Amino acid sequence: MGSQFTSRWTGRQSAQVVSRISAVRNASIEGKKGGVDDLTAKQRRELGDSMLAEIISIAEQRKFGGEFEASQVFVETLDWLKWLHTDAQWNGCRKSVARYRLDEHSRPIPVLVRALRKIASAESYPRDRFRVASSEAARGVLAAVATRIPAGASAGAESERFCRALADFDLEEFVATYIRLFVNALLARILGLADPQHLDPAIEDARRLGEATARRVGRRVVARVKKKGALTDSNRIHDLLLELFRELAKKGGE
Repeated sequence: MGSQFTSRWTGRQSAQVVSRISAVRNASIEGKKGGVDDLTAKQRRELGDSMLAEIISIAEQRKFGGEFEASQVFVETLDWLKWLHTDAQWNGCRKSVARYRLDEHSRPIPVLVRALRKIASAESYPRDRFRVASSEAARGVLAAVATRIPAGASAGAESERFCRALADFDLEEFVATYIRLFVNALLARILGLADPQHLDPAIEDARRLGEATARRVGRRVVARVKKKGALTDSNRIHDLLLELFRELAKKGGE
């Protein structure tokens, strides 16, 4: 059984993505010679949101919401990331260094990526179709931490520098980054199936707008989570992302 939601995606769904993305794009750029580039920032945001809504609406035909509701790997992966983050902030990474022997390695990220593979493994989640997207998002978060290590930093071991960068990562942004990269992974896969040769202009515009759209999704979910006082609750984060997905599915195709 596939470990991506799109493992059961059909040519019909891909054709629908192209058709409906083209329709919303063409309506938005009507009369604009420069296409999407002539849209205002607000219009680009609205177009990106509309494109995502259409995609989620089509995905719902394959029971996207129900399968994401049942997904545990999204929660387990986020829990692990937040454990690393908490350990960095409150313990100076002592627990993670001891568990993964990070002090014995010159580069901590490959060690943590190997640990992630075990957490989000096919053996642990053989039927979870969001395993790949969750794993890709988590790897992206680790990479984002690495970019926060100051250039030329030399004080301390690599694991210590990584730990300081992780500790300095604001929790709200940390969670929003995971959600953003998770949505990005889903979009990239769906758009890749719809236009594998990168030839369709509407799908290319959806790719261009996708990053900013996914970023807004992350921020919107974090805002809802904060309002509920549940920023440390991965299950609540999952539920509120599902809530947003279902709102988008209703808007798509209207």
